[in-house]
Amino acid sequence: MPQMSKVNANLESLLPIVLARAFKDATFVCGTRDAALESRVQRHLALIHAQRKARQWVELYRDVTHTMRPVTACYSPLSEQAYAEVAKFLNIEVAAIKAVSEVESKAAGYDEKSRPTVRFEANYFRRLTNGIYDLTHPHLSVAYPKSLSLGNWPNQYFRLYEAMVLDPVAAISSASWGQFQVMGDNHSGWPDPISFAHAMQGEPGNHLKAFAAFVKNEGLIPAIQRKDWLAFANRYNGTDNAKNRYDTKISAAYARYGGK
Repeated sequence: MPQMSKVNANLESLLPIVLARAFKDATFVCGTRDAALESRVQRHLALIHAQRKARQWVELYRDVTHTMRPVTACYSPLSEQAYAEVAKFLNIEVAAIKAVSEVESKAAGYDEKSRPTVRFEANYFRRLTNGIYDLTHPHLSVAYPKSLSLGNWPNQYFRLYEAMVLDPVAAISSASWGQFQVMGDNHSGWPDPISFAHAMQGEPGNHLKAFAAFVKNEGLIPAIQRKDWLAFANRYNGTDNAKNRYDTKISAAYARYGGK
């Protein structure tokens, strides 16, 4: 029994330090601090951080927060008429829209389970949650450019579902969605990220609507009309364009689709 009491006492003394490290808030720790104990905690946290960064411990196969809707349909690809109507509305060529679709998602708005294609951006999640999960969830919250190394994680929905347990709105906002990979943070045409995500789960016309709303609201139509793919990609893809050269890929795809 005395041994058990000692263990409990040690755990209680560790807790404020763990909280202070995890939440970057020194108010968890009282004025008197045990430097040796804190050093041990920091070493253990660093070890856990390294292990969490190396592999994902939690694999969630569904949304346990019940924020998303269940998949109920398998949708047909966008029609030529749908492309033509949006091209006319934006006063741009169909070839330009199809080029963006190909480069962003290989024109595949849904995965093999009929879920909208997603890519979770750890640097977005870090910004939207003020970095409070940097230590505990380094595969979900990390600064750019280190976040680029997580972009090819085998199953992006594992990461999205786990992030949604921490903060569903920030998680949805931190993923790019659907055929045109519009970020949930840019939920143009919908009042909030959750309703945007629900729409992305619906028919592909919503993916096209999201693209149209984003390029219109961000003033990207002139860049498309000028075929200034660098200016377009720098805004549409952000800092990723410097590494992935989306502008040259869009230019090549535009030519293949018969752009003038």
